[in-house]
Amino acid sequence: MDFDKYKRKMLYPGRLAGPGVLSKGDLATLRRLSVGQDKIAEHDRLVEEHRQKKIAYQNEEANIRAEFRRDAIEACDLTGHPRANDAFDMAWDDGHSDGYRAVFSRLEELSTLLLSEREMREHLRNVERAGREDSA
Repeated sequence: MDFDKYKRKMLYPGRLAGPGVLSKGDLATLRRLSVGQDKIAEHDRLVEEHRQKKIAYQNEEANIRAEFRRDAIEACDLTGHPRANDAFDMAWDDGHSDGYRAVFSRLEELSTLLLSEREMREHLRNVERAGREDSA
């Protein structure tokens, strides 16, 4: 599995700071005194710009995570399995702090159990069918 395709292209916007950004106290004082409207407008513009960058970052992160989920489930041959999402969530909880490789490794381990369960159910269905055919 190619894990490089799940790397973010954007950097997290970080903390809002720099020229034009006012402290809460300065902002409150300027608003209360109704002075420095140009400074307030610049501050508000910077705050909104920062908010939009954070939203874009979070959207990119969500899209990457959804793509990884789909690809990992497919690579582990769990597509359509009723417990695929549960297994992925368990793998995510166990490994996401160590990266996508750790999540995928854990999902592979869990998939052997789920696939064994699927094979067992298929075997039981075959036995049941064979029993019906023998009695007919």
